[in-house]
Amino acid sequence: MDSTLSRLPAWLNSLVIWMQKGDKLGKYALYKAVNRYFSGSVVCYHTPLGLFLTPTEEWCFWQLGGPEHYYLDEFTPFLNLINDFDTDFSFFDLGADIGTVSALVASHCPLLRHVFAFEPNRGAFTLLQHNLGSCQCSVYAEHKAISDYEGKATLVTRSRSLGDHEGYISDKFKVESSENSNEIDVTSLDAYLSQSSQSLARLVVIKIDVEGQEVEAIKGAEKLIQHANQCILLIEIHPDVLQKREQTPEDIFLAVERVRPVNWLIPKCNNQLVDRSRPLFSQIDHGQYDIIATSHFPKP
Repeated sequence: MDSTLSRLPAWLNSLVIWMQKGDKLGKYALYKAVNRYFSGSVVCYHTPLGLFLTPTEEWCFWQLGGPEHYYLDEFTPFLNLINDFDTDFSFFDLGADIGTVSALVASHCPLLRHVFAFEPNRGAFTLLQHNLGSCQCSVYAEHKAISDYEGKATLVTRSRSLGDHEGYISDKFKVESSENSNEIDVTSLDAYLSQSSQSLARLVVIKIDVEGQEVEAIKGAEKLIQHANQCILLIEIHPDVLQKREQTPEDIFLAVERVRPVNWLIPKCNNQLVDRSRPLFSQIDHGQYDIIATSHFPKP
């Protein structure tokens, strides 16, 4: 484990994991106490991929029972869909945070060949490198943000904690007094791959959770999406972020459809098909969702 990371005492680490596995009385009180006296520490889990670390501050892991149970209502249909293709694949994790989704893919999808993980937050990236270090496939972790250009941008975060998965890049928006900012490298997938010698698998899977840069990330990956033999995209639809960018879910749909014909599925609704003749939020309750795009047919 990285010597700069502060690990909870073994007895407390065990108590935390035990408390997380179920709706136990006193869970939130323990969460508050741990973060008062052990701020900036990590919880250590023994998983099939090895030792997996999460920030104590991330309440979602306390709610869900640890990283192996991370939003499985949405990710299980996604993982099953990947396995249904029954072919080796390359996985691109855009906005990888601490590597939780990449780890789920590596644990549940045996035909994974590559992971390319991009994360601009320095604290999260430190955990990402550790958490994916035991994967059996090839892993390429990049401390960069993803958009449709190469260069620099301002990374804005709400805190300086190890994991702030709501950080975003911006040269346009005012940084609030409660936020922090620093300069970060930016790239597009097409630019990144043009400088790489890696040969990708026939199936390309891309997870996009980039806090407002979804359309730009898609534009920056047009060659990859267009030329892949088959393609799956998992894209976060977040109403608050869309409103901030003055966008709708349909803007994201169109960005993909301009590149390649796809079907749209809603994993949280048992992979319900999206009717593209109607707005998304006329079909499902207004809220935050992951949406899957799958290519209609393989390239010859």
